Amino acid sequence: MMIIGYRPADPAAARRALPSRLEPHPDGVVLLNLWAAEDPGRSSGMGTYGRLSCGYIAPEVSGYDTQTSDGNATGHGRFFTHHWLESAGMRSFAEASCGNRADIGYVQQSEPRPGELVQELYVDGKVVVRTTSSVGTERLATIGGHLNYFTTFAGPDDREQIARVAVPFVADVKEAQVKSIEWLFDADHPAAALAPSSDPDVASVLYGDITWAPFTVAEIL
Repeated sequence: MMIIGYRPADPAAARRALPSRLEPHPDGVVLLNLWAAEDPGRSSGMGTYGRLSCGYIAPEVSGYDTQTSDGNATGHGRFFTHHWLESAGMRSFAEASCGNRADIGYVQQSEPRPGELVQELYVDGKVVVRTTSSVGTERLATIGGHLNYFTTFAGPDDREQIARVAVPFVADVKEAQVKSIEWLFDADHPAAALAPSSDPDVASVLYGDITWAPFTVAEIL
């Protein structure tokens, strides 16, 4: 899994993408998460057995920070503006557990040469995001904690509500450096507004083997 924190070319884009009840974090970072689990035996599959993959775009929000178990790192809250899941089982679980309605999409990963990782997010059969990174193979550290995610869902009378979802995780962290982010959404796609600049302003990278537990709704805003 790789989570890239970048600053959009348009600094105001995150504010426009968030519900009015959530404030963008002052750092102005948007998270891009891409991962693929090729081996079905390494996941519960959420009721299905097969390849899993996920992509999401999530601006960081203010006021919902968490600390890793060692106290050395801070994770900011993040709001799903766009979410794609390959597995029907994962999409069903996300909606049943917290109202999150992910779209259909999948991530492909390749290593054109040793130490180089290319990740591509496919939606409707075409690549919409491509990242190229240099990556290591040695475990640098193991960290754990939980992160606060936010998603909208239809409440009573179809009124929009926001769920805060607490996601526990443990990560074996490896070295990674992002070389490029290609933002290939059509201009009229809502995600196009959150594009990084041509020379991406990368604020953070989390890369490694990450295990997460099924999440729970901690709060309804």
